[in-house]
Amino acid sequence: VLCYNLILCFITRESIYFFYLIYVFFLAIVLLNYFGFSYVYFWPQDAAWVARVMPACIILVNICLTNFMRHFLTTRVNFPLINKVFLFFMGAYGILFLGLPFLPTSLFYRLSAPGSTIIMILVVITLVRSYRKNFVPATYMLIGWLFVFTGVISLVGKTFGLIPYNSFTSFFILIGVVVEVIMFTIGLGYRYRWLKKETTKMKEELAIRHSEMETLRDKIAGYIMDGAPNESALPMTISKEDINSYLRNELTERELNVLYRAAEGLSNKEIGEQLFISTNTVRAHMRNIYDKLHVKNRTEAVFKANQLKLMTKGLII
Repeated sequence: VLCYNLILCFITRESIYFFYLIYVFFLAIVLLNYFGFSYVYFWPQDAAWVARVMPACIILVNICLTNFMRHFLTTRVNFPLINKVFLFFMGAYGILFLGLPFLPTSLFYRLSAPGSTIIMILVVITLVRSYRKNFVPATYMLIGWLFVFTGVISLVGKTFGLIPYNSFTSFFILIGVVVEVIMFTIGLGYRYRWLKKETTKMKEELAIRHSEMETLRDKIAGYIMDGAPNESALPMTISKEDINSYLRNELTERELNVLYRAAEGLSNKEIGEQLFISTNTVRAHMRNIYDKLHVKNRTEAVFKANQLKLMTKGLII
């Protein structure tokens, strides 16, 4: 699983895969410590070291998970309030990390437990809302996270005597984590395939539109060559409005979405987060827009789009 996500990280060059790898790594250390394997295989008979490692790993798990979810679900654009809460807890855990050498272990767990609980609940809420927005990868994430959430509840219930202590309640957290890692990996893979499919679709639409545009330009050139140098001499079937309408249709629906958000002043990264596409895909769309509108930069593209009346909100989804 780690190797698979590492390969995706190198292929896509997106930071979310890196955050996910770090999250899985430190989560594995936390579980090894919890089940006592670290005493046997990593640092035998060194309880003091384990006492220092466990809190640090818990903090890093929370920070990496929160940052991963922020990027994967683009909370900065889609859920700004939740994004601010995530950033608050990331900062709080960062301060807690710096204070670890001075905090008693018992005090650390009292401070970190409420934060971890709130983060878990917020992740569930954000995944559900992303699922309702038809973001398919969130479905896999939600299934995996519900297993972890159930595992944590069983662990807490067993610790406080609320549920029976047996092998199932003891190891269900481990089962939940395994299911979560598998489902998260499937979700990340689905996202990569979705982005690849989107890029292929974009290229196909571009080829079709380019061919149709060349045909229209040839027809217009033919009318001009035949002595129709102005708009009034053009046949009734090809007016100035028709040409503007065609230029509008030459831009694909996705390109219109990108162009509209560029006009609002969003950066390539912000546009990608809002449309659930990579920054590289946004750049590709912008290059196509420049080529179709015969401009050199974003300012010229927005100006010409306004001239051609392409910026109609009704077509932006």
